Amino acid sequence: MSVEAEVTRLLKVAAEARNHLKQGISQIPAELIQQLGVYAVAAPSGLSAQAQSADQCSQNPHVRAIRDALDSSGRLNTLQIAANNSLIHKRTETVSWFKNKDGLSVFSLDAVSFGLTSPSSQFGSVSASGTFKVNSESNVQYITRTYYPNQNHDSVTAGLTSTSATFSKVVDKIDYGSGIPVASVEDNATVIEGVALRFIINTKASTPLSVSKCVHEELKKLVDIRPSTTAPGGGYGEPGEPGTGGNHGGLPVQCTWDVYSNGVWSGSYQSDC
Repeated sequence: MSVEAEVTRLLKVAAEARNHLKQGISQIPAELIQQLGVYAVAAPSGLSAQAQSADQCSQNPHVRAIRDALDSSGRLNTLQIAANNSLIHKRTETVSWFKNKDGLSVFSLDAVSFGLTSPSSQFGSVSASGTFKVNSESNVQYITRTYYPNQNHDSVTAGLTSTSATFSKVVDKIDYGSGIPVASVEDNATVIEGVALRFIINTKASTPLSVSKCVHEELKKLVDIRPSTTAPGGGYGEPGEPGTGGNHGGLPVQCTWDVYSNGVWSGSYQSDC
């Protein structure tokens, strides 16, 4: 079937716009890191390194990580604004085609609608419309901040990185599924002392996982932590007082702590008493 040359031209414009959008989205994580800078993304919320107290836990990399993971609203808001600005900048001529331009429908990167009309001539106008897909992998992106014992080695990278008990990492997720970037902390990929954040504060297990005393002290500042009244014992012999795991063979006494979210128990963890 033959297609008018003007229709072919309009479809090429749509295809180019799709490639521009796809390329722009793929570049956003790297641009965010460049725009915000390593310190702006990784520094403890509201405190400079010089302003922190000099106690033994203040420069602990796992403490810095748990602080950034849970005290994250300011950072995530900055990420959302920067991602949105980058996305708008990359839309170029596609900006007027998005389905949510009238505020009545939800835009999705999975299927972007377009409608193009050529300039009017003595023969009238020619139109082309349809939808194009953007790689679904672009719908969600990750930025990983890694915390080391030497703070000068802390890093910020696009994507997900390896995990180790020797360092901690906080992963921010940027989701474009609604058409507007939405940033959140990915608690499955965020790792504190080798343990996923979800397993520390949001898992109801018969034997809770353990965190260090320093991380526990920081958790008490950031979330609703209460001594457990149903401590499972933690493998150290007979349970002691409520909230403890007892003591066996000279090993430190382990206390069990319950985590509450909006007054509802969400999980438990253990730490040296």
